[in-house]
Amino acid sequence: ADIEREFNRMADRIQMLINDNKLLGRAVSHDLKTPLARLRFGIEAVEESDDERQRERYHRRIEKDLDEMEQLVETLLQYARLDESNIKLEFHEVDLAEFARQIVDKHALNNKVITVKIEGRCRIQGEKKYLLMLMNNIVKNALEHCDQKVDIALLRERGQVVFSVADDGAGIPAQERAQVIKPFVRGRRTEGRKGHGMGLAIVQRIAEWHHAKVVIGESASLGGANISVTFNCSK
Repeated sequence: ADIEREFNRMADRIQMLINDNKLLGRAVSHDLKTPLARLRFGIEAVEESDDERQRERYHRRIEKDLDEMEQLVETLLQYARLDESNIKLEFHEVDLAEFARQIVDKHALNNKVITVKIEGRCRIQGEKKYLLMLMNNIVKNALEHCDQKVDIALLRERGQVVFSVADDGAGIPAQERAQVIKPFVRGRRTEGRKGHGMGLAIVQRIAEWHHAKVVIGESASLGGANISVTFNCSK
């Protein structure tokens, strides 16, 4: 029975890797081809233009496209590192309330309104670096898709710590919620916005390491998306 369960787990893992590779191929072909085409056009335009101001404008566009490509490659590498089997996780007691305050301070200069509510002793056993990445990705996702306001809550209840982030944006339709936590998948309402559909996939992978549950829903108070992660408390 143990061998059978392990075999099934490995088969599921292989299938997931195959699906991830297919998504990776589609994402790279789409997200890299566009800036590459603009780069080619920009270089040709610089060569043909005699107007110094026009050439400077084309240079700025080229730099912007290079930055976009660099960001995509870094995101892909970040996700690939999370999939490495040789990652050594070192779990320690972590104060999620401290992380929440750090993240709020980091985004304080953002032109959006961010509120934070912390209740109870919000400590869990986890890997500090990756937990901070998880929380920051959820907040960044909310800031990118909100209209003006983001509410962050960190609550201890019934032996668990719940980290949730709500926004007043368009939200995520119920039929898309199971898909947007997969790598390179973006909701239809995000069309026209920057991003590669990796933020929530990274959140899901880190949550799995910590035996935490990610739930995507709708904010009752703000009307947009509400993304929560539920952890077991530290003793």
